[in-house]
Amino acid sequence: MITMSEAEDYLGPVLTALDAAGLRPDVLDVPDTDDLAEDGIVVAPSAVLVWNPDNPQVTAEPYRAGLLAAWSAETGWSYAALRPDGSNSPRAALGLPVLAEPERVAAVLARAARGLDGDAPVLVLSDGTGQGWERRITAAEDPGGWVLYARDAGYLDAALTALGDPMGHALARADDPEAAAQLRAVSWLVDLLNHRRDALIVALKARDVSWSELARLTDPDEPDPARLRTKVRRRHEAGLRRADLLPQDDGHPHTSAFEAVMIAQITAAIRRADQAAATRLVDHLLLESADPAATEARVQAAIARAAGA
Repeated sequence: MITMSEAEDYLGPVLTALDAAGLRPDVLDVPDTDDLAEDGIVVAPSAVLVWNPDNPQVTAEPYRAGLLAAWSAETGWSYAALRPDGSNSPRAALGLPVLAEPERVAAVLARAARGLDGDAPVLVLSDGTGQGWERRITAAEDPGGWVLYARDAGYLDAALTALGDPMGHALARADDPEAAAQLRAVSWLVDLLNHRRDALIVALKARDVSWSELARLTDPDEPDPARLRTKVRRRHEAGLRRADLLPQDDGHPHTSAFEAVMIAQITAAIRRADQAAATRLVDHLLLESADPAATEARVQAAIARAAGA
């Protein structure tokens, strides 16, 4: 269980992200578990956040009396509607890890507060003519709330401004505060999009796209083929690791990057119900393994996780 100090270190950035998303809570209650422990009461660190009925950011019909969000170091994030008498309805899990990224917490809570789901528009981009190009992003297309967060935190606006500035000779047209905001926005988006790029590499590789084609798609201007293959394989490995598909140092002497790639492809085949492809991949992996029994045990564990996902 994490300590009170560690909980405070986590909740601080969450509050900053909520503030950036325009969702600063009206009430924040963080019990001091260190004081409670001195009285013989041992509980996990937790927090309760409340948005009052008059909060302009809480507009969904279920929250006419207010919105409550709760965090526990044991169970993670949940939320509930407040009732006029001050009690709350049964809490529902937000579906986030215990220590979910602060920006993701803010994005998901913002979706809940505004009742954005299904076909509700999160962002509409157009050429302004009303007849030409238009791109509507709905809540269903933004299940993690990242587009909503980028919009409300001002990151999309700042990043688009930076994209339109030619910055000739590395000189930005924006003044210092605006340029700093653009740098923060671009850095946030680049980091997030790098994660998406690596995930796409993993997904396409699992669908039998060749390394050379992946390399061409990711770095079409790279003149050195060997360097290109190395870069795309490293990005593939990064994507596997973020998706928890790359075995870490678990004491198995035969765990390898090759096995990790094969297991990723096997689990992808299982998820798309392609049993024939999964069987073929398993047979290939076992044929190459120095310890087929141990490898098969890891494969079956991965299949079980994929089937239960």
